[in-house]
Amino acid sequence: MDRKSLLTSCMILLLVISTVALGFGSVESSPEKINQTVGSERRGSIDRSGEKERSHEDEIDFETHDRWTKKQEEKGVVYRGKNFLERDGLWSQKKVEHHLEQENYTKRDPIYIDGNDDFNEKAEENNWSGNGTEQSPYIIEGYEIRGVDTDVEENYAIIIRHTDLQFEVRNNLLYGASHPLPSFSTSAVALTNVANGTIRNNTIRHNSHGVNLMSSSYNEVINNTLIDNDVGSRVRSSTNNTLAGNNITIEDGSPMRNLAGIDLSASEDNHIIGNRISNYSNKGISASIGSKNNLIYHNIFIDNEVHAVDHGDNIWNKPYPIGGNYWDNHTGPDEYSGPDQDKPGSDGFVDEAKEIKGEGDNVDKYPLTTPTPPKVEEEDEDGIPIPGFATTLLLLAAVIAVAIYRKKKR
Repeated sequence: MDRKSLLTSCMILLLVISTVALGFGSVESSPEKINQTVGSERRGSIDRSGEKERSHEDEIDFETHDRWTKKQEEKGVVYRGKNFLERDGLWSQKKVEHHLEQENYTKRDPIYIDGNDDFNEKAEENNWSGNGTEQSPYIIEGYEIRGVDTDVEENYAIIIRHTDLQFEVRNNLLYGASHPLPSFSTSAVALTNVANGTIRNNTIRHNSHGVNLMSSSYNEVINNTLIDNDVGSRVRSSTNNTLAGNNITIEDGSPMRNLAGIDLSASEDNHIIGNRISNYSNKGISASIGSKNNLIYHNIFIDNEVHAVDHGDNIWNKPYPIGGNYWDNHTGPDEYSGPDQDKPGSDGFVDEAKEIKGEGDNVDKYPLTTPTPPKVEEEDEDGIPIPGFATTLLLLAAVIAVAIYRKKKR
C-alpha cells in the first residue's frame, strides 16, 4: 500500500471511530462514583446536630445538584422541569393542565404516619411495595385523597412524621385540604422531621398548602403539578431539600387566597431549580429573614404580581455561564457577554442583574432572556472546558494525519 492509500485509510478509520464515539456523549465520569457521592448526600438522618453553617456564595457546593441530576438520569428519571426548559417559548396552560391526572385512582381516606415503626405497620396494612431502604423505598401511589377533618389534625391528605425511612409518594391526586385558618398541617402533603422522602408526579389542587416541609432534610419534591393552592410549597426550618421541575400555578382562583408559589422560612441550603411559578397575585417566591444559602436558579416566573421577595441571604444564580432565572418582566437587553457582561455579543443573559425585592439585597446576576437556559460545556474544577472522548479522538485523528502527511513530504 502506497503512502497516499495509507493516509486515506487512516483518516477514514479515525473519522469512523470518532463519529461512533460522538454517540456516547462527552461526559467522562464514573456512574459508580456519582452514585456513591450523591447517595451519601441524599441519605439523611433526622438528627441535624453539628451541621456546618455556610454564609457566602463561594462556599456554596454548586455541584451537589449537578450530581443529584446525574443520579436521577442514571435511574431513568429526568425531572420534568429540564424538559420544559429545553423547549422554545413559554408553556401553554393547556399542555400542563392535567398532565399527571389519570382515571384509575383508588379513593381512600387520608394517610397519617408517625415514626418508623408506624410506617412499617401502615406499609404492611396497605400492601405498599418496598421495605423502606434506599434500594427498595416504600411506594405510596395511585390514590385519590380528599383532605377532611380528622381527630389527629385538621384537613390533610398525607402527613408523615419522624421518620428517616426511604419512601416515595407518587402519581396521586390530592385535593381539598383547606381551612379558613390553616395550620402547618393543613396541607395536601406535610412532612415533619422527615428525611429521605420523595414527592413526585402528583397532582395537588385546591389546598391551603400543597407540599409542606417542616424541620425536614434530604427530601425531593419533583415534577408535581400544584394548582390553585394558597401556598404551592412551603419549606420551614428545613435544609438540603430539592424542589425541581414543579408547575406551581393559579388557574381558577385558590380556595381562600394565593400567598406564594414557594415560601422559604428559616431554611438553609435547599435547591429550588427549574420550577414554573405563575399567576400568583401575591408572590412567586417568598423568603423570610433567616433563610440563607438556598440556591435558586433556572426557575420561570410568569404573570405573578411580585415574582420574588427575599429578606434573607440566598443565591439566585449559578456562576456564569449557567446563569439564573427567567423573569417575564426582565428579558433584555442582551448586547454583552462574559462573567462581567462587558464583552460585545449576546449570550442569552440580560446585561443588567435582576434585583430581588426585600431586605436581603439579593440579585440574580445572570437573568435569562428566554425560558431556555444556554447549553454549557462540562468544566473542570478550574473552570476550563474538558474535551470529551469523541473530541479527543478527533484531535488525535488530526495529529496522526498531519504526522503522516509530513512524513510523506520528506
